[in-house]
Amino acid sequence: MRSWLRNHFFKRTEERKETEERERAFLENGSLLLEKLIISCNAKPIPIRNFSAQELRQATNNYANRQFWNWYKGSLEGRMVFVNRFPDNELSADIMINGLVISAQMSGHSNVLKPIGYCLETPFPISVYEFPANGMLADRVYVSHVTERKHQPMAWGSRLKIARQIAHVISYLHTAFSRPVLHMFINMGSILLDEYDVPKLIDFFYSVSIPEGETDVEAHKILRHSSLCSPEFQASGKATEKNDVYNFGQLLLELLTGEDSSQITRLPIGEDTSLVEYMHNSAQGRSINEIVDPAILTEEGGVSLDQQLQAVLELALTCTEEDPHRRPTMVDVTKELRRIERFPRVAEDLWGSLRNLKLNERFKMLLWRIANDILPTGARMKQPCEMETTCCPLCKTEEETCLHLFKSCLVAKAAWFSSNWGFCIESLNANSSYDLIKSIVIPPAHMLNEQVTKEQFVLMAAKIMDYIWRLRNQVMFENKKLNFQAIPFKISQQFEEQDSASLKRKVSIDGRMLLEKLIVSCNAKPIPIRIFSAQELRQATDNYANGQYLYGDKLQQATDNYANGQYLYRNKGSLEGQMVFINQSPEYLSIPDLINDLVISTQMSGHSNVLKLKGCCLETPCLITVYEFAANGKLADRVYVSHVTERKHQPMAWGSRLKIARQIAHVISYLHTAFSRPVIHMTVNMRNILLDEYDVPKLSHFFYSVSIPEGETDVEAHEDFRNSFLSSPECKASGKATEKNDVYNFGQLLLELLTGEDSLEITRLPIEEDSSLVAYMHNGVQGRSINEIVDPAILAEEGGVSLDQQLQAVLELALTCIEEDPHRRPTMVDVTKELWRIERFVP
Repeated sequence: MRSWLRNHFFKRTEERKETEERERAFLENGSLLLEKLIISCNAKPIPIRNFSAQELRQATNNYANRQFWNWYKGSLEGRMVFVNRFPDNELSADIMINGLVISAQMSGHSNVLKPIGYCLETPFPISVYEFPANGMLADRVYVSHVTERKHQPMAWGSRLKIARQIAHVISYLHTAFSRPVLHMFINMGSILLDEYDVPKLIDFFYSVSIPEGETDVEAHKILRHSSLCSPEFQASGKATEKNDVYNFGQLLLELLTGEDSSQITRLPIGEDTSLVEYMHNSAQGRSINEIVDPAILTEEGGVSLDQQLQAVLELALTCTEEDPHRRPTMVDVTKELRRIERFPRVAEDLWGSLRNLKLNERFKMLLWRIANDILPTGARMKQPCEMETTCCPLCKTEEETCLHLFKSCLVAKAAWFSSNWGFCIESLNANSSYDLIKSIVIPPAHMLNEQVTKEQFVLMAAKIMDYIWRLRNQVMFENKKLNFQAIPFKISQQFEEQDSASLKRKVSIDGRMLLEKLIVSCNAKPIPIRIFSAQELRQATDNYANGQYLYGDKLQQATDNYANGQYLYRNKGSLEGQMVFINQSPEYLSIPDLINDLVISTQMSGHSNVLKLKGCCLETPCLITVYEFAANGKLADRVYVSHVTERKHQPMAWGSRLKIARQIAHVISYLHTAFSRPVIHMTVNMRNILLDEYDVPKLSHFFYSVSIPEGETDVEAHEDFRNSFLSSPECKASGKATEKNDVYNFGQLLLELLTGEDSLEITRLPIEEDSSLVAYMHNGVQGRSINEIVDPAILAEEGGVSLDQQLQAVLELALTCIEEDPHRRPTMVDVTKELWRIERFVP
């Protein structure tokens, strides 16, 4: 009896201790998980269960079916699951919960292994995931694994698709959240496959997010000694998105070679050399067939397979560059892999289209070689020929690739524009030589007009490309001196046998100046830009019967340069079934000003908040430009109290004003940052912002825009601008402008959006005649209620506390933007971020 009592007592004591241990672990791990889930932002909600330790023991048959490492196969409620259970002390609970939380955030992505639940009753949490039926990617790629396990090696097409899918999920990590998340552990073992070979990324234990306002982050120390460590991370302990790019480059090399980076079996790599080092050094000059996994070489793929393998190798080498600044972003990597995937299908389609053309066989072969990037250009011949330079022999500015030589080179631009109708090659949206030829062989509808047939267009293009290639060879091999001015004459000779009457356009001195500007412009976003005849535009506007002045008397007086009542005159018209705006330029604007507006509009037309340029007419003394139609007119007519009252318009709601402010801030920050040299708009104001039918704002009027010269911090502003109300204090004093002039103008715009006042014609606020809205806001507004300042139409809205907060925040931002000292003004990037923040104030 005594023995039974003792055993019963000890048994109850052990059960009680076990229960207490479970409760303690649950409280510690649960609170940590809860804290992580609360502070994580933008997490996509998913159903995530809490399992007991007993449920998981039963599901896995007491962890009897171990698949690999710490992963166990199990069954829960009739479905197969994967249970991740680490031995005690192998990883800290914090690291394991970090992996679970980021998996939960990413589980909406189809290429992340989806978490089903967790168990918090053990000292170290246990995670439960969906079941990847086809196991690890490594077992289907590594030659050593395939041989040992007698698996079928994965086909190249499947490897390439998986690479693209994993690249996409990593780029999603980097861009989808408010702070970029770095995976830090991308390798073949971190990718599992479901029953359809869809890849699933795992192992988010060491993932970290970059703190707001920072560009790098301190990562886990243990990773600094792993093979997954980039050179800069190993040196500093700080990681950026480029660490993941480096890891992904290693993954691409393994997919190509079939080699395990930690256990090389086939390639002649020294014991103290890595796969990355070998590929960058010893592999140069070797045939692609000596590097690639032999299993891939047994596949039938022809030229397109060789092109894919070569392209992926080049991408992998770029991703594993020692200098992180030379590595691409994961977004660019994903785009490139999509392009490479399309090689076989698109090559077949293109050749079919080329074969059916009524074109000389020599031209057909030239176009085919350009499309496949197999002409002996500098970039193509640098490895086998050990060339000293791969620079373009015509412009001597960039590496010579097919795309550069026939599209981006200054000589190529001049040749294309010298064709009989002034064709702008940058209007073709081509990011590869294949895309370029496809756009020529199968031209988009906007490239042709009623006077140019597809056959004429293709013949023109083939002759120009043939001229460029022959000129390049003459310069390179015959030491011919390049005569830039002779290009238009030489191009015209190419078309002597054609019916030039069907193609010819009258191009005046305006056209030559436009050509020069387009050639020297950099980073222009390609758009379709047409050259219209004067007759076409007269018909489109019913002989300019439906016009409207863009500016009024007050602006004329303020700028003091609108002599003889000349204004920018905008006409409504219809071209090819589309409504358009046709601008007749006034005489006070010089030809260079007009060309400047056209060129910068061309560069910026890809942005959704810039009035899109359609084309121009060069046959009149002053340039005529054609733009998309802005159905809802000027922003000024919906905001200025005086305009709203006079025209009986509905005043714009505050939410719309704030959204428009943020969109315009974004386009100005784009001007300042997207090009190699910052572009300053110089005339940001309410009248230069038009609205489309959905009230999407469209910035226009780039006549006085200037770019800051390389190596400089400011630029000489237009002489007519210095006395304008849009000129900042420092620009008025020195005549020099910086990006902070646009910030100053934008601050004025914010004040007008808040008050409903026109800076040139104050009607409501008690501002003295010799004062300005800016001066009043800095001086006379102190101590006044926000309600005394704001447009009464805004105050009539229902918004409560959050509306008051938004109005106060925008007022403070505007006052910062119009500080007299430019160094105290924010950048437009910071202004955009602040407006995003203000917009999110919840009612």
